[in-house]
This record gives sequence, C-alpha cells and structure tokens, in this order.
Amino acid sequence: MTETDPPGTGARESDCHPFETGLDRNRANYVPLTPASLLARAAASVGARVAVIDGARRLTYADLYGRCRRLASGLARRGIGRLDTVAILAPNVAEMIEAHFAVPMLGAVLNPLNTRLDPATIAFSLDHGSARVLIVEAEYGALAAKALADRARPILVVEIGATGIVGAIPYETLLAEGDPDYAWPGPADEWQSLCLLYTSGTTGDPKGAVYSHRGAYLQALGNAVTFGLTAESAYLWTLPMFHCSGWSYPWASVAACATQICLRKVEPAAIFSLIAEHGVTHLCGAPIVLSMIAHAPASDRVPFRQRVRCAVGGAVPSSTIIRTMEELGFEVTHLYGATESYGPATVCLEQPDWADLPDADRYARMARQGVALATLEGVVVVDAGTDQPVPQDGLTVGEICLRGNTVMKGYLGNPDATARALAGGWYRTGDLAVWHPDGAVEIKDRAKDIIISGGENISSLEVEEVLMRHPAVMLAAVVARPDATWGESPCAFLEMKPGAATPTDRELIEFCRERMARFKVPKTVLFGPLPKTSTGKIQKFVRASRPGRSEASRARLGRLPDIGGGVRPGPQGGVQLRIGIARADADRPDQIVQPVIARAAQQPRASLLQPIRLRDLAGGDTDGVGDHQGNVARTAGEAGDDLFHQRPAGGVEEGGAGGFVLHAQLQLSGAVARRIVRSSSGTIRPVSASSRENSRPETWRAPCSRAITAQRRCAITSQ
Repeated sequence: MTETDPPGTGARESDCHPFETGLDRNRANYVPLTPASLLARAAASVGARVAVIDGARRLTYADLYGRCRRLASGLARRGIGRLDTVAILAPNVAEMIEAHFAVPMLGAVLNPLNTRLDPATIAFSLDHGSARVLIVEAEYGALAAKALADRARPILVVEIGATGIVGAIPYETLLAEGDPDYAWPGPADEWQSLCLLYTSGTTGDPKGAVYSHRGAYLQALGNAVTFGLTAESAYLWTLPMFHCSGWSYPWASVAACATQICLRKVEPAAIFSLIAEHGVTHLCGAPIVLSMIAHAPASDRVPFRQRVRCAVGGAVPSSTIIRTMEELGFEVTHLYGATESYGPATVCLEQPDWADLPDADRYARMARQGVALATLEGVVVVDAGTDQPVPQDGLTVGEICLRGNTVMKGYLGNPDATARALAGGWYRTGDLAVWHPDGAVEIKDRAKDIIISGGENISSLEVEEVLMRHPAVMLAAVVARPDATWGESPCAFLEMKPGAATPTDRELIEFCRERMARFKVPKTVLFGPLPKTSTGKIQKFVRASRPGRSEASRARLGRLPDIGGGVRPGPQGGVQLRIGIARADADRPDQIVQPVIARAAQQPRASLLQPIRLRDLAGGDTDGVGDHQGNVARTAGEAGDDLFHQRPAGGVEEGGAGGFVLHAQLQLSGAVARRIVRSSSGTIRPVSASSRENSRPETWRAPCSRAITAQRRCAITSQ
C-alpha cells in the first residue's frame, strides 16, 4: 500500500523531462484493460478445453467465445452500443456467463438482477438503470412480466426458453442473427462503466454500484491468484452470479482457463453429485451453503477423492460446520468484501503456525476477515472520531476502509451517497473491526441497522413500511433475530390500531409475501405496545431487548452477553456509554457505574449531559426501579452544551442471565470513552462501537442479535 498520495507534476516538468518525452501511449503499448479480453486469450490458447458445463451442455472455450461474439453482434444490430444498459434475470446458467463477456465487448453495461427480489424492486432497477434490454430466463418469466407491466419506456426482451412475455425474442434467435467473427469494439477507456450491481436496499431503494472495466479485470486476476485457480480447476457455481457478478468469478475462472460448472438450484445432493462427477476443485458461497453441505443426509453425500477449496463470505461459519466440512474433504477459506468492492476485498490467509494450534484457536483465526487481496491497494481500520488508523493491537475498534482499483466508481445517479461512501479517499464499509498485529482485520460489529439473512441484506424500514399497509397495523418495528439456518431473520413487533381485530401470524406473513421478496418476510410476529421516546419515535433497541413476556420468546430471540459495555457515537460529537450490569450487582449501581463516569468527567471537555436513569425492564415495568441520579458535576462552561434533549437520557435494557445494560449519555471522544471502559474492572468490558451515521438511539441495531454479531459478516453480499 502506498504510504502517501503520489505527488503532482507540473506541465512544464512533464513536457521536458526525458522520461516524459517521446514515450507516449500508442496502440502497441497501451490497450484498455477489460475482462472481455480474457476470453479472447483463452479461446486462442485453449480453445478445445471445456469452458462451461451446464447440465448436458458442454461449451469449449472456442464455443463460448463464438457465442459471446454472436450475442454482442446481435445486440449491436438492434441498436445496443456503448454505455447502454443490458439487464439479465437468470439463474446460474451458461447464458449468464455469456452475458458477462458479450455485453462488455460492446462497451455496454451489464445489470445482473437479483432473482429473489419482488416485481416492484425489479421494476425500480430497470427504470433507474435505464435498461434497454432485459434478458430473462423462463423460470423468472412471471416475475419479469409483473415488473414490466407498468413500464412506460420501451425495452427489448430476450427470453431464454419460453417466458410467455409478448414480443420477447428467443435468445438463440438473437445469437443466430449475430456474427461469430464479430470484431467487437470493447471500451474506449478502461475507466468506462462495465457493470451495474444494485445493493439490497439497506436504506430503502437499492443503490446501483458501478464497476469499471479496469476494476473487473484486476479483480479477476486477484481472485484467480487468491483462490488458486488454474487451467486444471473446476469451479462449481454454488454462488448466485447476480451477487456482485458472482464475486467476479465468471471473469476469474476464464482468466485461469478453468472449467465452470453451472448449478441452477443449490441443493446438497446436486452439489455432491457434481463434485464427484466433474472433479470440482473450487466453490464459493454464503454460510448457508456450507451449512447445507455439512448437514446433508448420508443419502445425499457422494464420496469424492479430491480436496475441494471452499470460499465463504458473510457470517462466519461455526466451528462445528468448519470441522464437518474439513472431515468431508473441503478446505474452507474466509473472504470479506461488498458489492462496492467487486466482491472479495480481503482473505484470511492461513499462517504456518496455525496447524499446531488447538482446533478452537485455529477456527477463531480462520474467522478473521484477513488481509487485502493482491489487487486491492490497501485496507485500514480507522478511529471513528479521528479518521486515523487504530493500533494493530487486536483490541481497538474502528471502521474498515478500503482503497484501490477494485473499489466501485460510485453509485449511479446518487452523488451524495457516493461522496459519503468514498469520503477522504477511502471506501467506508461501515463495518467495525479490530486490527491484529499480523495485519489481519476482524469484524466485531456492524454499523448499519440492517438484517442479514442467508447472505441477503434486508432493510428493516422496507419491511416496516409493508407491514403498516395492513389495515389493522398502526405501528411496526422490525429487528434481527438469530436464526439457526439463515444467520438472522426479520422479527416484527406490531402495535394494532385501536378497536382493530388482531390478525393471526399467518395472515400477516401471507400479507407480506404478496408484497415483497420472500426472504424479506418476517418469520416471527409479536404483538403489543411499542416503546417510544418523548417525541414519539419507536425505541427499537428497547423493544428487541424484551421480545415478549414469556421465557420462550426470550429464548428464541437470544440474549445479550451477561456482562458487557461499549461506546456509541452520538450527534454533534456526543457519545453514549453502554455498560453491562450483572443481576447480582443491580442493587449497587453506584459502585459499578460511578467510577467509570467519574473517570469520564475528568477528561478534557467531558461532561455528563443528562443524569443517568436506571430502568428495570425484567418485568415489563419501565419504572420498576426508579431513577438513579448520577452525581457527576458538569465541566465548567459546558452547562449549555447539552446535545441530548429527549428523555430518558439513559436507560437499561434487559441483559443475559437477568442482568441489565445501562446507557449513559456523555459529551466525550469515542476513543477516550472506549479506553475508560477497557480500563475498568473486570465487571465491565467493551463489546461494540458504532458508526457516526447511526447516532439516533432508536435506530441502533437491535440488541437481540448482539450475541451473534461477533460471529457473522455479510459482506460480501450486497451492502
């Protein structure tokens, strides 16, 4: 990683310096990088080698290149050219691979669409991306038809199989119109836009991350090197190609001249069968894929001789799953990244001394997000308050930031979001991590209030909006709850309209299924009054800490650690101190809390903004214990600088083992506050920090998932 920005050069020096004179770019020494050229090279070098296996179909590299040139030519003859958007809605089939090369050959922009989305979101993506072509596979014909129902702009529909869409052109017909020897133009500039990938919409409408030809080319090489792909490799598509363009593996596999094996639907029996039949050596997927493989019944398991490398991104698999995968013949590698980073940005590189570690310690190290790929310029963990790198001590929490050619160009048509995401010359991931002495990063928490289910990002706001369309629902709060299969799933708390009949769980779930993608539908619905601030805002963090009055409900949703603490930044530089109090210590909060608060008050310009309030939520009574007034004097001159005006100024959530979690509001540097908590007695320890963007208490991540946050990462799937 470069330590400083490269210095600028004046025009005069550049014009006369011998190393800058008579050494200009020309067609002999400079060609814009594009992943399309990787296929041309493979076809010329190993044309007879099998490139794609899709069921009974076999395509050699010569076949694949010829079909891609035909597709590019056919689209060009229908008026598609530079920077026109070509969307595709398809499973992992050969045509999806072809689109990843044919569209870039034209200099057009490919827009792979998430097949799990609802028609309205598909329609939004087509409209926002100004799609001129939609390639749709027969399985998703009905979904596409609904998305196109109210579309005003004309669009060319190309169908793979029979979709039933009036006016659609068969895919093979379009290819037949094309020239197998088409001299494709490619990009005029390697910075030219190549792909449009929509995030899962964590804050409402999805954002469209834009990739460049240069970035995709480099990411392909980085993936091939990192994952050890060679011409002898067989890559199985257990990862959806619509996710970050398959983490850029359609291009990476071709760069290595490997064989790609398509898999329409992820099923354990099919995975084991294809691994054994085709000698699969590599596959990628979310943790749910590993879980399916590890828990496959004996009848689905087919023995195979080779060792299979398996890259996983998202929530960290449990040690049990890793152990089972290793016993079955898989070698697990943990990756980390996002839609905005072309998929993988870091990899957990196994160190030589790990082999001698006990399994528990080895698995803990395997769970780290690791170090930058060779083609990423740099990864740092920075302090939220100062933007300076945190110490590489494995303890100090900061935000992961990425920089390099494999970071997106920005969000289409959203300059404000682009400026925020790429502020200060770094991509701000919003993920909070520690930095280890060996350079590896390890995520400890998430900054955004999203739900991650099976590798998909779910906006709680979107789900709440749908729920509140129900005629009986007055208010809704949706939070994450632990899910043994999907990592997390949406849990909805509903307050009914006065006098309205309460619908059943099944009725509400069916109501949601008709209006959104199935993976976004709440799996748990609970009824009752929602806690609110004095301004009427719903306090999600309180609601989630007591999901129901029954012990069964609490057990289902999980609990906070017995003891813990942390710091969350607040508005205008304020912070909230979060301190865990065990049940045994609940009757002596002064002895636990006051030393911490006193230390905070001694810091320069620090002040306690409001008295601390303790609330006993164990029995559902918000006033059970009463108020505990903190006896910490304000710093002189700070009395008028209160940043928090709503009550309560602090509060207590129900914690694990019947304990409490206290909230105290301070005006204090986040870094200073974390040091104070860390230096406290063993009764208190830090567990998390949060992004400055999430400064409102009512929108912080639900504590019901706190116990599992250190064990998972979404990432690589769309942010």
